[in-house]
Amino acid sequence: MDILIVAPHSYCTEGYVRNCDRRAYETAKRLGQLINNRTQINPTIIYSDRPRAEMDYNRIASRYSGVRDQVRDFLNVAGPKIIFEVHSFPNRSRGFGENHVGFLAIDHEPYQTQMERAAAYISDRSGGKIKIYAGQGSLANDLQLETSSRSDIIHYLIEFNESYDIMTDYQRDQVLEFLLDLHKIGLNRIDDGLNISGTMHLPFAKILIIAICLVGLLLIIFFVTEIVFDYSSKSDVV
Repeated sequence: MDILIVAPHSYCTEGYVRNCDRRAYETAKRLGQLINNRTQINPTIIYSDRPRAEMDYNRIASRYSGVRDQVRDFLNVAGPKIIFEVHSFPNRSRGFGENHVGFLAIDHEPYQTQMERAAAYISDRSGGKIKIYAGQGSLANDLQLETSSRSDIIHYLIEFNESYDIMTDYQRDQVLEFLLDLHKIGLNRIDDGLNISGTMHLPFAKILIIAICLVGLLLIIFFVTEIVFDYSSKSDVV
């Protein structure tokens, strides 16, 4: 399964005015590190190359920009894919409040189901300590809209609280690790596939091969035991 990390509002300039998602760049980079730690594979990461006011890379006006061309190049490669679209929000912003993290999905299936499943899984794994907002995203999000017709893609839009007092780096890493666990990314293997709901599975062929190997091993042990027993019996007779 191919993995893409994209942070469309990650280009920040110095100053008091908030002109970017201030935690997006570092979070996208950290997610790439965690995936590499698990799989020894460097996932593709696409950052924005200018402030959001100049070019908003998840809006339709940017669809034919260089950054979006990179996304399309990734989409055009055959095979199942997962996209982590990374954003951040200022604490107490409208909708997100003081939640640690937010998931947004446009009103298309399977994105709504994938979002709700991920939010419930992370909340459960954290014992409810990580507060999550899960809501409907805007159809103006052209990145999700462009991928919504593909049944072989999981696309998460994840928002992280920019307040380090509310959302520590440790908690951020927990969210990322839980999300990777949900899809079994790097648990001794790269995932073998996914169905439309985003559930990863081990192919039946591999299970069959393992079963055949185990049966073969048991037969070898049985025959060796019989030979040793027969030899011992003959020795006793002599």
